[in-house]
Amino acid sequence: SIENIKTAVSGTPQLKLFTFSRTSGSSQWEDIAVAGNGAWYKLTNNPTEMYASLMEILDEICKGGN
Repeated sequence: SIENIKTAVSGTPQLKLFTFSRTSGSSQWEDIAVAGNGAWYKLTNNPTEMYASLMEILDEICKGGN
């Protein structure tokens, strides 16, 4: 279930989980990503949007944690 997944990812403090999905049903993917100290991104056919999302993720993971 979604709750089991959220519990599992939130139990790993060093994890950063980033999810991509279409807008329909995105709230579940967003909830999972937030539980995993990450973020949800819209899955799109627009290469500029996808590139910007991936660069945001790379920026986040490359700057390191606390």
